[in-house]
Amino acid sequence: MDLPIKHEAFAGRGLAVRTAGFFKGPQLIIDGGEVKGKRIPIALVFVGGGLGALFGLAAVYSSARIFRSDRGTASKYGLSALISLGAALAFSIAALVVQLLIGPRAKSTW
Repeated sequence: MDLPIKHEAFAGRGLAVRTAGFFKGPQLIIDGGEVKGKRIPIALVFVGGGLGALFGLAAVYSSARIFRSDRGTASKYGLSALISLGAALAFSIAALVVQLLIGPRAKSTW
């Protein structure tokens, strides 16, 4: 089923979304033709997941060592919070570096 979309940028053109079926996802339709989308490389999913796991495991290991130490309770929680913030910051920087190495994102043509 096609769901028409009214937008001033597409005045005079037929813009619609075709709903998903059992074996096919939703499609963007312009003037009766399907617009092929550009996909993000699947490798980014594995790289992002791997980076998250790497920094997350390092933070868990470090926090576990802190909590097994002889420090005071407030000190343990404070250091663990700093470790978590540091891991999140390091992950963000590493993800940005990977994204810059891959290259700029392609602009949409429609």
